[in-house]
Amino acid sequence: MTATPTDPWRLPPAVLLALTWALAALLALQPRPAPAAADAVAGLMAQGKLTKSPIREAVAAISVGIVQGVPLLDLEYTEDSACDTDMNVVMTASGGFVELQGTAEGAAFTHAEMNALLALADQGI
Repeated sequence: MTATPTDPWRLPPAVLLALTWALAALLALQPRPAPAAADAVAGLMAQGKLTKSPIREAVAAISVGIVQGVPLLDLEYTEDSACDTDMNVVMTASGGFVELQGTAEGAAFTHAEMNALLALADQGI
């Protein structure tokens, strides 16, 4: 299928399925190193090509947002597309921030709302 003027975001079902699985995997991450990366590093260390693991700590990401005045964790598509504010948060296992990206879709959000979203993301990660 191709995009049409009335539906510019329409994607083929196979692409939607792949994106859904990729997003589900990303949002389900637990704060631990990715198995493939950890396995690769372990293999290099076993071969003597690395003396120390370059993996400092795990990271995980989650989305949070405000929908009809209510802060929500792990927004699904319908919530994300209708939210007042949405934020993507990437954190380390020790609680440090790697990335913060927040957008006010309607009115600007307050410091208190941002702090509530960050606390909610911290709980979810």
